[in-house]
Amino acid sequence: MNMQDNDAIETKNNSIIWLSNAIVAIITVVVLVVLLSLQPWSGSPITEVNSFRLSTSASYEEGDMAAETLQEMAYISPARTHIVINPEGENQEIIIIGGNLYANDERYVTDTSVGMSILMSVAAIIPSEEHTKMTMSQLVEVEELAIERVSGVTCWHYRGSMDLIGNIEEQIASLDPEQENYEIILESLKAQIEMMQEITTIIDVWVGRDDGFVRQIRYEAQVPSNYSESPAVSIQSMKYYDINKSIIIEEPLDSNGELLPGWYRSTF
Repeated sequence: MNMQDNDAIETKNNSIIWLSNAIVAIITVVVLVVLLSLQPWSGSPITEVNSFRLSTSASYEEGDMAAETLQEMAYISPARTHIVINPEGENQEIIIIGGNLYANDERYVTDTSVGMSILMSVAAIIPSEEHTKMTMSQLVEVEELAIERVSGVTCWHYRGSMDLIGNIEEQIASLDPEQENYEIILESLKAQIEMMQEITTIIDVWVGRDDGFVRQIRYEAQVPSNYSESPAVSIQSMKYYDINKSIIIEEPLDSNGELLPGWYRSTF
């Protein structure tokens, strides 16, 4: 592999990181769409989720370059989580039980903020009525598609997009010209608008008909490519299953309470 190939791969990886971070940041502040005005689901909703599993994938394609990351997660309330990254390849595993973090990669235990960051991220995606409303609030120009089954659950299927530019324009309108670094912030937001004009998004959300929980989400974003005539495509998907099923998450310890070979531990 020559230096040019290395530069191309590094540029591609930076593109993946930028696009992922940009989308995640924007998702949290897009214009709200009231879910109940779209579809009042029937049945008796589950009021509390004590356990679930989640499969996620993230892929990026640009020209002849492609990358994909897979992740499996199990959760048991209140603070027991098992994450496996790239389950079909060389696994990286993280187990959190209470205030203890276990990992088979030492890098995860050297930063004591990792455990709390993971728990906060997991708390934000636990299935609930609020989580469904927050997920649906990302959508604009919503259409309702055919009813489908996801992991054996009958679901409504919605499709929409994100109003990326509208959100940034609202941020600009809310700026105070007297605030510190006003010009810098304004120019930064204007630059973001120029970038977002080139991005198209499609979001699919599947919501359980009987409980109102999000069962699957798929985000697709297309941006102009620096390497081919076709756009670069980033796809992220999440699928929930085994909600409130029996799940076991154990510490990676032997019968003497010692860490199993290849594992590391930290507390937070």
